[in-house]
Amino acid sequence: MRDPFMRASRRIIRRLGKPVVIITENDVRVDLKGIYDAPEDDTLVKGRKGGLVLKTRPATLTIYADEAPELTKECRIIIPHVNREYFPADSKNDGDGGIVIELAEALSEPSEVL
Repeated sequence: MRDPFMRASRRIIRRLGKPVVIITENDVRVDLKGIYDAPEDDTLVKGRKGGLVLKTRPATLTIYADEAPELTKECRIIIPHVNREYFPADSKNDGDGGIVIELAEALSEPSEVL
């Protein structure tokens, strides 16, 4: 791994990340570290013609690409330190060795996987 940005991404996720659990569609449990970011609140911003627009931002999880299983809509992502369960809504490679996953709220209470 010679790319300094990939090394930096790996180091950041290793140091700042907290344990997360991904359950694949085949019920395979994958334990890894990730950086969870949830919005504190929604914001009102000025829109067109003087109106106000409500802006929301989805929760995201950043994980290292080499450790990530294949993500599908049937996967479950459990964030133990906040006791939340999510589904991957969208994911994109950040180009520096990480994957940023936009998370969608699960409809039920978190599973007792831990």
